[in-house]
Amino acid sequence: MRTGRLPCYPLIPQGDQNGHDTVIYETVAYSGDQAMTDLLKRRGIGLHRRSHLARVAILEPPAQLIDGLNSEHPTGIGAFTYSWSHIPRPVRSVGRYCSIAAGVTFAEVQHPTTWLSTSSFTYEDDWIWGEFAASRGQTHTPAAWSEADSMPPIIIEHDVWIGSSAYIRGGITLGIGCIVGAHAVVTRSVPPYAIVVGNPARIVRYRFPDDVIAALLRSRWWDYAFADFMGPHITDVPAALAHIERLVADDAIKPYRPIRIRLVAPAYLGKDDWPY
Repeated sequence: MRTGRLPCYPLIPQGDQNGHDTVIYETVAYSGDQAMTDLLKRRGIGLHRRSHLARVAILEPPAQLIDGLNSEHPTGIGAFTYSWSHIPRPVRSVGRYCSIAAGVTFAEVQHPTTWLSTSSFTYEDDWIWGEFAASRGQTHTPAAWSEADSMPPIIIEHDVWIGSSAYIRGGITLGIGCIVGAHAVVTRSVPPYAIVVGNPARIVRYRFPDDVIAALLRSRWWDYAFADFMGPHITDVPAALAHIERLVADDAIKPYRPIRIRLVAPAYLGKDDWPY
């Protein structure tokens, strides 16, 4: 382990001998040091210094997390994604090519709604609840409320655009290519290529007809680096898909497989990998 002002593990390649996408790097649990921020930047990752990495985060470069992330569970961030909003604990994966505006709120802890009270005294034994009971010579035994109940995961698939100040409830999936309008309150999973707005969010339309959506999903265009297929055809989806298909058929492009950066707390070394 290194010593001094950079409290991190050396960057050690892990994975197969051919440098495939299983190759990852081990480093620190917390990125609050400017030296660590600079280290990640040199590898194509922009990560705000206030990020808290208590367990494992796996990042595909290039990616920009302008307001950081809080990783208490295995978390994955795909290449070519950027977020102006903080990525909190319930967000378990963000796909490639996602665009997340500022002010987005991702639900964190959810409270029981069918018990006597929604207050956390019903399921927490620490904080003010345990202290108060102890001050009275009493014990406090809360009811069982699992982490899966209190913090259901949020999954953001590829090419998702989330508008400013949207609210995303826990336990939902934002499907490939969907758009969440500004200030929308999303309480249910959103299908691929749907556009949702309002409170509660509702589908107003789909970005493309069903046959085009099916073609987009079959193409898996997000597997490739944009620079390999970019051109004037990009504004015409059928033409763009045909162009990508030709490039793939001619073996002119390969799926983008960067070396993933694996940020891991020392206690979790070797225990977690890409979360999905």
